[in-house]
Amino acid sequence: MFKILLPFAITIACLFCTARADADSTITRYATQLNVDGSYSFDIAQSNGAEHREDGVGGQYAQGYFRHYSPEGKFVQIIYSADENGYQPQSDVLPTPPPVPEYIQRAIEYIRAHPTPEELADQQVRARQL
Repeated sequence: MFKILLPFAITIACLFCTARADADSTITRYATQLNVDGSYSFDIAQSNGAEHREDGVGGQYAQGYFRHYSPEGKFVQIIYSADENGYQPQSDVLPTPPPVPEYIQRAIEYIRAHPTPEELADQQVRARQL
């Protein structure tokens, strides 16, 4: 039950945060559909340009997007999917990790090329299991 209600709770939270930023904003589009098989969709828009759209099957997967203007006036859009691999957002505004330093990359390659006796034994066991 919680997994089915989670997308709606996230939507309400996003709209609440956006509405607080612009108290004069009104909802201009609101459409929801919840089907017997657990699939659902919703599409919500506000007069200040904020939107949130999502389709999915409760507890299995979801995909959608939300967009709004930041307090600085920058357009923010996040496209996402959520499934057995977790929540996977994509956006230009999300932080990215720094590159791996060359000496760390060389160390990782050395470790992969020189497995320990325990790792070799584990590889042999796994090969027999297949």
